[in-house]
Amino acid sequence: MYRMGNEHYSLKGFTIVELLIVIVVIAILAAITVVAYTGIQNRADESAYQSTASQAGKKVLATGPENSDLFPTEANFNSATGLSDSSDTAYTYVVSDDQKNFCVSAGKINSDPLLSFAFTSTKGSTQKGLCVRNLVENPSFETNTGGWSFAGSSGAPTPQRVSGIGQTGTWAMSIQKDNPVGSAQMNYIFPGEGSQVYSVGFWAWASASGCTSSLQFARNNDGFSPFITESLSLTTTPQYISGTGTSPSDTTQIRLRLTTCASNTTYFDSFIVTKNDARTAPGDGSFDGWIWEGSANSSTSFGPAETIE
Repeated sequence: MYRMGNEHYSLKGFTIVELLIVIVVIAILAAITVVAYTGIQNRADESAYQSTASQAGKKVLATGPENSDLFPTEANFNSATGLSDSSDTAYTYVVSDDQKNFCVSAGKINSDPLLSFAFTSTKGSTQKGLCVRNLVENPSFETNTGGWSFAGSSGAPTPQRVSGIGQTGTWAMSIQKDNPVGSAQMNYIFPGEGSQVYSVGFWAWASASGCTSSLQFARNNDGFSPFITESLSLTTTPQYISGTGTSPSDTTQIRLRLTTCASNTTYFDSFIVTKNDARTAPGDGSFDGWIWEGSANSSTSFGPAETIE
């Protein structure tokens, strides 16, 4: 308070506490605004790419009547549809060998994980996911263990199909070594390509914690040369394992090799191997929008798989 002549005046200002409260309120409002804007932007992106995928699917469908009801080959996709990648959109197209079924997806470039929507001929509509072909012909052991081989340095493992514990279906594979000494391996071999990006994913867990295992994805034509290697520390809780890498230029055959636990039972399920640099969740012909390219659970399959970080 101060005095000017016979008048008295009081000077009042904000205290430090009041200023801090104002700053905190502004910060909270700013954070709410950013979150709200991000949510709106994400929904707008999803709507835009869903629409783009739908339009792409309809363009592919339109090519059928002009080509004896056959859809374009993967090599002819761009010329047949007039679609091509842009600065913000990448198209992925997969078609069956008989050209009667297809999957086309539109993805946002540089999004992580990849924002992508797919249109499939089997469903006739869009769903979230990237179109991929699963190269593993028996990915989740729903009918047998065909295509998988087992070996060990001391006592071959005894593989068994176990019902009711599958992560994406009913069945899973369990492996317990006859003589739990040294290493044991679970192998899957298929044709490969040189200088090709591959991604692999699967579920794995063990009967007890403390299980040390490993994944090796390797060139196998004349010598075992891994180009994807992951060390696995398994527990009783199923983990989704994934990896990606590029094959050596002279690759003609690939081996997916998994070592099993030394003393505990090891479980595996829902394998997916794709020619893609995006890691994806599992998918096979039993999934919505997917198609087996031959007999169920003993052939390759393709469809939209959701991408993961």
